[in-house]
Amino acid sequence: MNSALALAVCSQYESLLEESEAALEAWDERREQIAQSHSSGKEVGDEMLSLQADYAKAYTALRKHVSKCAICQFFLRNSTEESEYD
Repeated sequence: MNSALALAVCSQYESLLEESEAALEAWDERREQIAQSHSSGKEVGDEMLSLQADYAKAYTALRKHVSKCAICQFFLRNSTEESEYD
């Protein structure tokens, strides 16, 4: 989808995209911290699973919104870019 145009007209898309990006960033940053500190154990594993689940939920909400939103569908159909939503 042409994200710049969709952001300009669909505030829910913008909000869901920001949530998804924030969840991915949190997961990536914590994974990097754990890798650098060589941490391990059940608590670390549980934390990583929780962060992964947070991202999966946020990304799924974004994809579900795009599939149901008339505004997002308009931009998806009229986009010249390859889309991961197709």
